[in-house]
Amino acid sequence: MLDDDVTTQARPRRSATPVVLLSLLSVLLLGAALLFGVLYSNQSSRNASLAEKVAEKQRGLDDTRTKIDANAKNLTKTQADIKSDVDARQKVEADSAPLAACYEAGRKILQNVLEQNLEEYRKNQEALYAAC
Repeated sequence: MLDDDVTTQARPRRSATPVVLLSLLSVLLLGAALLFGVLYSNQSSRNASLAEKVAEKQRGLDDTRTKIDANAKNLTKTQADIKSDVDARQKVEADSAPLAACYEAGRKILQNVLEQNLEEYRKNQEALYAAC
C-alpha cells in the first residue's frame, strides 16, 4: 500500500509565472522588432526620395554649368569680335583723317554751286586742290 500512496500522491504543482513572463517578454521583443522594421522601412523610402531630389538638383546644376560655359565661350568670342571691330574702326579713322580736309572742301564747293556763289567757289576750289 505504500507504493500506491506514493503514486497517488499529488506532485507539487509548478507555478505558471515563468511561462507568462517569458510569453510577455517574447511579445514585447516581437513588438520592438516590428517597430524597428517599420521605422527602417519608412527611413529607407524617405532616403530614396531625398536621393532622387538631390539627383534632380544635380542635373539642374549640371545643365546650368553647361549653359554658363557656353555663354562664357560666346562672351569671349564676342569680346574678340568687338576688339577687332574697334581696331578696324580706329584704322579706318586713322586712314581717313587726311581725307577729312578734302571732304570738307568738296562739301563747301557743292554748297557754293547750289548757292551759285562763284567767288566762294573759286576759294574753295583752291582749298580742295591743296587738301587733296
